[in-house]
Amino acid sequence: MAVFQISKIQVRRGKKAVSGMPQLASGELAWAIDTQELYIGNGAISEGSPFVGNTKVLTEKDNIFTLAEQYSYKPLSASIFTGIGVDIGRSLQSRLDEGQVNAKSFGIEAEEGPVPLKDQTELIQNAIWSLYSDGFTMLNKVVLEFDPGYYKISGTVYLPSNVSIQGSGIGKTIFYYEKGGLNYRTTFTITGTSTGSNSAGTYIDIPVVTVTGTGSGATVRITKGGDLPYSGNASVTVINSGKGYASGDQVKIPGTVFGAGSVSPDNDMLITLVNNEVLATAYPSFGTNTIFEFVNRSSSRDTRNPSPTSTTNQPSNVKLSDFSVSVNRVNSTRVFAIADLTNSQFVNIDAVSEDRTGLVVSVFSPTADDQLNSAVSLTATSSVLACKENSFTNVKARGFNYAIFSSTDIINNIFTNCVFEDLYKGIGLGIGASLGANGPRKNTIENSLFNRILQEGLLVEKGYGNRSKGNTFINVGTNLSGIDDAIFPVINFMSVGNSSFNDNFDRADPYSSLNLSRTNFTKPYAPEVAGRANYQEIMPAELTLAYTTVPEQAFKIPVNNVNNIEINYVFKSTAFNQTKKGTLHIVVDLLLNRVQLVDEFEYIGTTGQDNRIQFTASIASNAGSGSTVIKSLIIFYTNLNVSDTNTFTYTYKVLS
Repeated sequence: MAVFQISKIQVRRGKKAVSGMPQLASGELAWAIDTQELYIGNGAISEGSPFVGNTKVLTEKDNIFTLAEQYSYKPLSASIFTGIGVDIGRSLQSRLDEGQVNAKSFGIEAEEGPVPLKDQTELIQNAIWSLYSDGFTMLNKVVLEFDPGYYKISGTVYLPSNVSIQGSGIGKTIFYYEKGGLNYRTTFTITGTSTGSNSAGTYIDIPVVTVTGTGSGATVRITKGGDLPYSGNASVTVINSGKGYASGDQVKIPGTVFGAGSVSPDNDMLITLVNNEVLATAYPSFGTNTIFEFVNRSSSRDTRNPSPTSTTNQPSNVKLSDFSVSVNRVNSTRVFAIADLTNSQFVNIDAVSEDRTGLVVSVFSPTADDQLNSAVSLTATSSVLACKENSFTNVKARGFNYAIFSSTDIINNIFTNCVFEDLYKGIGLGIGASLGANGPRKNTIENSLFNRILQEGLLVEKGYGNRSKGNTFINVGTNLSGIDDAIFPVINFMSVGNSSFNDNFDRADPYSSLNLSRTNFTKPYAPEVAGRANYQEIMPAELTLAYTTVPEQAFKIPVNNVNNIEINYVFKSTAFNQTKKGTLHIVVDLLLNRVQLVDEFEYIGTTGQDNRIQFTASIASNAGSGSTVIKSLIIFYTNLNVSDTNTFTYTYKVLS
């Protein structure tokens, strides 16, 4: 007979915590009512079961992660091995623990740009302390990963040793900094009172009105427990941090937001802003000048120690990569304050001050040499606790006073394939170094681009062994007016022992109509490399020396105060049988306006014609912008060969 309906199937059931789990028969089901677990009997060994007992059946009530250690990852194909000749088993938990941890795990959410609203300073800081060392050991060897999008920061983020932060790429992950923001979730104390009355309750998304100061954009949540006065029964919590607030500013919540019968100014809620950074665990509500700051190895969530006391607790082994930092306000802002850091990497990072790109000259005045306004600030506690052996690869710095700034003993740091653009000065080393300090030493800047920089691209005031190698300098030291106003040196070595090798400059570009060496003799030509320099122009230049019986300008060389110059040349006439190879030995003293030139040469050709080409030199003075007078050296020639056709090729080197 056919079965039309099954009304009920019964299985064994009971309370596991009361009676325990009985041994089930082969294939018999049992349901534990109290723990919501399902079991099936294994059967007897005589039936073929590997062992007697019960097997738990997974249901929706089970947490599979409690069983994670029972499972291993293994390749499906027996021919694939992850070890040497054997398959390597891994637990699920160990697989989940390895690699990267997404910032979303700490409540950090990317926003749409270009101006994000939620201040995430505190959340980012919490993620860093949670993942990395509170002392000498790492708690978790992972990378903190940030998705594409904008992340707003208004306070300093402190970085201990071993931090590894990776974005999704330059221009994809953007940390957006607005100075003077009120930190998200900060609660303020009410310092003002008013007359009138209003109802208790919670008021959200209320805009803050600035009474004194220039801050704007903050919104708050207000919780009131009763009527006036405010100070004992109300709290104000920041929902949107805004920007531009400073300690001492007074703001207000208009009384009109509190419902019927509330008016301004009688019911205005007045607040005086005070920086609340009291303990190491507190964060400033506004006014911070640094975005990312490094702290020593003994630092923790509860105790921040910026300066190391010995080499054993210097911060080290940090890697930051693949993100942009967008600075909304530039004055006295440092993106990376790197103190005493060692053996760390900065890779694929773009730091840009938005209101300082696309420059006009008026943005940078010579009095605006704000040394704190830098993309990277490198400092060292001493020559022993030095900031050393860090690498910066494809790091871009745009729109600051300095791209890189240091006044202390930083050693063996390398900057490779970087871009320094739209700056007051490019790199400043040993600026204002204290008496007795050695200054920055043996740092290398190589294969990098310096573009649109008002004054020097590289300035070494104190220090030695610093090297500029294979860099390209475009519109540097010209007040951003173009190379025909070259009144600052491109590189300035104010201390002895530093070098420029194979660098490329645009002031003597043979394909430019503004060529200062062979075209614009009336324009100022400050040295490409000035100061205590040993500089060699290794790119050969070529020109034709036309017939002239009176001294004619051949080319111009930038010089320092006292110079030993060697110009190596080859002259070849195709109209006459004359070949001349020689060196012009020149001594220049600009302070006394004196020049001495000796031509030492070898000659092949028609006898008696070796002196038809002769050279002299004199000092020229040309005025640049602001009536700045620049002195340079002009090489003159005479050529007694009528209707001559020839080539004159030369290179030169300067020791000053």
